[in-house]
Amino acid sequence: MKQVTFVFTVNAVGAEGLDHPRFAYFQVTQSFLDRLDEICGVLKDYNLSEAREYSGAEYENEDEFRLDSHELVVTPSNTWFRATIKHTDADVETRGISPSQFDDAFEKSEDDAIVFFGDDCDKEEAVDWYREAFAELDT
Repeated sequence: MKQVTFVFTVNAVGAEGLDHPRFAYFQVTQSFLDRLDEICGVLKDYNLSEAREYSGAEYENEDEFRLDSHELVVTPSNTWFRATIKHTDADVETRGISPSQFDDAFEKSEDDAIVFFGDDCDKEEAVDWYREAFAELDT
């Protein structure tokens, strides 16, 4: 089964100056894209502005930042991942991309490819972080 890793930049929401993860990754498969299409269909059918599902990305130094309540957030035009920093009023969110960008990037990528979505940071640094984190998970 084809799997493509999406690496995103991360921003803190609700707490200026709070230390937070810089990057997150999510393994995208065809079954995830099918689920995303299903959620988008529900948004349209019921004229909803947003849907959230307990599912989420893996964040840089996740244990250090004590992240909780991982969510996939979907609107008709944007999709992102969000988690809460425990014992604060702050959240972290990945850079949002449209549901069609998920589909397009997945279709254009080879199996096991790494696709970067970010701003204001170094793509090479983000991809290096992912490769190091992934190597730690394999050992």
